[in-house]
Amino acid sequence: MDSIKALFLALVILKNNRYYTIRKPLACICKNTDALHYKLKETLYS
Repeated sequence: MDSIKALFLALVILKNNRYYTIRKPLACICKNTDALHYKLKETLYS
């Protein structure tokens, strides 16, 4: 998930107005991706 954090940081640094409009959906996508990765790992290793 480090790549996503790096991408997020890049977006923060760019900080144009459109970024603030898409920030919430992006956060949701990140959370969902985290959850998916967790479920995938659980499935693979159990």
